[in-house]
Amino acid sequence: MRLAPTTAFLLCPLTLCALALAEDPAVPKPAEPDPARVEAAVEQLEKAFKKGDAIDKSLAIEENAEVFDEEVATLIAKGLKDKEQGVQLAAIEALRFFQHEEALDALHGTAKRDKKMRKQPELFAALIKAIGQHGNPDSIEILGDDLWSPADHSVIQARILSLGNIRSKESVEELMSMMRKAGWRKVQPFMENFRIALASLTGEDQGKSQPKWTGWWNDAKKTLEVREEAHSLPTGMQRKWDRFWGIEPEKKEGDEPEDEGGDEKKRKRRKRGDD
Repeated sequence: MRLAPTTAFLLCPLTLCALALAEDPAVPKPAEPDPARVEAAVEQLEKAFKKGDAIDKSLAIEENAEVFDEEVATLIAKGLKDKEQGVQLAAIEALRFFQHEEALDALHGTAKRDKKMRKQPELFAALIKAIGQHGNPDSIEILGDDLWSPADHSVIQARILSLGNIRSKESVEELMSMMRKAGWRKVQPFMENFRIALASLTGEDQGKSQPKWTGWWNDAKKTLEVREEAHSLPTGMQRKWDRFWGIEPEKKEGDEPEDEGGDEKKRKRRKRGDD
């Protein structure tokens, strides 16, 4: 099933839409930080990592997370190797939004080499999400590497939805490859995540059916083009996507709150024999 385009896309004149999709719009670069601000950030971070405790380090990272400078990024990245989990999480979150290539390089390096972090699902899931936040095609190989290890739901979900945030045909190829490599029992619990990621990338919705997605891919893979902007998703799927990425949803008139306990209520009714 093909998802409807966004309202903005529908209202866009045809010629302008064609031009917008054909061009590769330049992403505005952040302004160069003030040298004095960089110097102060470097001093604070160096002091915190030399003499400070976990609180000092975390505060230094958080207070300088928007000083987009290579040396600052390198110092924040020291927190990825800290013995305190709180410092590691602070560094991951700062580098998640840090607008300098050094930030993503540091995240990639940790994902490849830090075997201890792989054994800590909360940390590793946060690391994977931070990588996905950058939306860089260079991350696809890392995100798809050994999908089922560690076999933790939050980590696997982060891998799938992070690929959905990288607007590239290679992301779709990697997601479909993941879906095919494992058996039904492994894949099915994550089909809603696959569905959301693929729908955002392609505008298609084949539900939670592996055979339907496989059939669609066999027909579409030669001609598929992934456009620059994400496709709009049905309300329930959009809520899940926004919740994962921490996006505050826009409240629309007539929207009904999501029934978080719906499935549980049904199970209880079945036990009572009400269904």
